[in-house]
Formats: sequence, C-alpha cells, structure tokens
Amino acid sequence: MNYNQIVQSFMKLQASYRMSRGEVETQFIKDKHKEAMHYLLVNVGFIDDYRVYGAFIHIDVKNDGKVWIQHDGTDLPVADYLMEMGIAREDIGSVFTPKNCANTPILRLPDEKNSRKGAKTQSFYLIHNSRR
Repeated sequence: MNYNQIVQSFMKLQASYRMSRGEVETQFIKDKHKEAMHYLLVNVGFIDDYRVYGAFIHIDVKNDGKVWIQHDGTDLPVADYLMEMGIAREDIGSVFTPKNCANTPILRLPDEKNSRKGAKTQSFYLIHNSRR
C-alpha cells in the first residue's frame, strides 16, 4: 500500500464512526493539488439547536513522500495509527505543537444575524473536547 492509500483507508475508517447525539454527518473530503493530496474529515449538522461544523482531522500527503498531520482535533494518536498501518516514522510531520496551538478556540459564537433561522450556532474545532 502507498501512503495515499494508507491515509485514505484511515480517514474512511474514522469517517464511518457516528456521533452519539444530534444529527451530525462526518464528511470525508479529498482534494488533489499539484503539490499534495489533502484529506479532511469534517463534522456537519446540528446537536439540539447548535450548529456543528468543523474539520477535526486534516492530513496532507506531499509529492516528496512526506505525510503531514496539519490538524488533529481528536483524542486519537493519529501518527501512531498511521505508523501501525505502514507509514514510516521519519515520513510523518506534524504542525501541531502546544506552543503554536495554545490560542486555538474550542468554541466560536458568531453574531445572531448570521445564524440560520434563529438557531444558535457554534463551530466545534475540537469536537471531542467541547463543552457548553
């Protein structure tokens, strides 16, 4: 299996899990770019009156053979899973460090005029760690 196949397999597996509450769909998005393949998992839907939207995993497979974990908003050891599936440790890079992500918001509330039909809206960046 090549790295694109491994990442795609991992992402499809993660996308198959359903959230335990609300009407939330996980979308698996692939985008081919001249420099890389981009893979994203995005939650879209509603939990009660709250809008749920946000990418919770974003992985790039660069043309140079490197795999970059651009965003990991889960409690999973994503890099460990990718290594178990066959990606070499030296080929995995991550831009996620506590220093450069310390100010990442968990919840963001837009102003009321942008909400759909008066529903409360929130973007869940780290859906597994979000609290109301």
